[in-house]
Order: sequence, then C-alpha cells, then structure tokens
Amino acid sequence: MGLVDTQSQELKSLFRSGIAPRVIARRVGCSVDEVIRFAKKNRLAHATDQQRRKAVSLLRKGMSVRQVGHAVGMSHTWVVKLAEKNGIPLNRVRLDSQQRSKLTLSLMAGDRLDVAAKKCGCSKSTASEYRRRMIDRAGEVEFRNTRRGKAQRCPVHGLINVVPCVACAATRGQ
Repeated sequence: MGLVDTQSQELKSLFRSGIAPRVIARRVGCSVDEVIRFAKKNRLAHATDQQRRKAVSLLRKGMSVRQVGHAVGMSHTWVVKLAEKNGIPLNRVRLDSQQRSKLTLSLMAGDRLDVAAKKCGCSKSTASEYRRRMIDRAGEVEFRNTRRGKAQRCPVHGLINVVPCVACAATRGQ
C-alpha cells in the first residue's frame, strides 16, 4: 500500500518531532514496516538532535544503555550505536570479588542458577556466564546433563543437574 501525499507530509513531521515508528504507524494508519521504509527512503532520522544530545550526555554521565534508552524514548540498540559512533565506552556489568565469592558458594551449595544470581545480586545471564567460565577453569572435564527430572547427588554439594558436579570440578582445577 503506497502512502498518499498527505500521509507522507504527516509522517515527515512526526518523524522530525522524534516520535517512535510504532506510534507513528498507529497515528497514520499504516504498518510499522511502511513507516520505516518511508523513513529510510526519505533519509529521515527517527531521533531529534535534542534526543541525541541528551542520550550522549547521559551516556557520558555513566548511565546504562537501557536507562538512557528509556529516558530518551529510544531502543537500547539505537543507544549502543550512538555510543559507538561517538566513541563512548559502555559500562558493562562486572562482578566484584564479593559477588563472585557469593555466587561460587551458592553454586557449590547446589542452588539453582536463578537463586544463586538473586543471592549475589546479578542477572541470570551474568551468573550463567560466570558458571561457564568457572567450568572452563576446571580443566578438560566432560560434563553431561543428568536425565530429565532425575537429579543426582554430589557427596559434597548435594543435588546437581550436571555430572560431574560443577563446583567439585572447579575447585579441583584451581
């Protein structure tokens, strides 16, 4: 479906005001894909200069990408691209030594990943990445998942879902 001249004028003004494409599509009565195609064809940026300046300033103050995206009203992927374009280093989440030790002890105690992550105050993905690296440090050990629904028991750490016990293998490798 082609856009009529009145729609295209309205689209241009809405884009220049910094409104998100999905909101523009609802207002004009067309699909989001059509709005994005129109913007690319007419070389319209979906962020105003004011939004860009605000995002860059917030990134330089040390706010996270998602926080900046929420504050400015843009997606976090757009904010990442803006940061790369302006040479702003992004703050990546790193576990401090206290968090690492809490996470290690929790995993060694046999806690599930989400429980261990909550105890140390990090996300599940961060905890999962740490566990993966902890296993890598354990050396060349072949791990396999236990049969579904059949948890096994480590004599030291209790119930486990991976054989051999991840915590035992990690402590042996140090």
